[in-house]
Amino acid sequence: MSDDVDDSRRPGDPQERIERLERELERLRASEKEARAARDESERRGELLHETLRRLNHDLRNGLGGILGFAALLRDEEDLSEQQREDVTDIYNAGQKMLELLNEMLETTKRREGNGPAAS
Repeated sequence: MSDDVDDSRRPGDPQERIERLERELERLRASEKEARAARDESERRGELLHETLRRLNHDLRNGLGGILGFAALLRDEEDLSEQQREDVTDIYNAGQKMLELLNEMLETTKRREGNGPAAS
């Protein structure tokens, strides 16, 4: 009866098992290397995005500060027509809206990085 034992249940040649394990280990090492490369690339892109947003925010704020400043000065001028006063007010209000959007963008960026207030 012992001659009828299924050979597939026997452990097999130890050298074959070692070779299979070595191949699997190499496959896992290659997968790990790919995963690390993908992580590094993702981190690099994240840093690049952060730097781009930081510069964009800075540059837009500088220009917007000039627009808002001049609009505020013009709003206070006494010799403006009603239409001119409305136009300057529209410019100022649009600038304020842009400033709000920039602030929201900055807060979103900070939250994503973990450097700002927690999202509500």
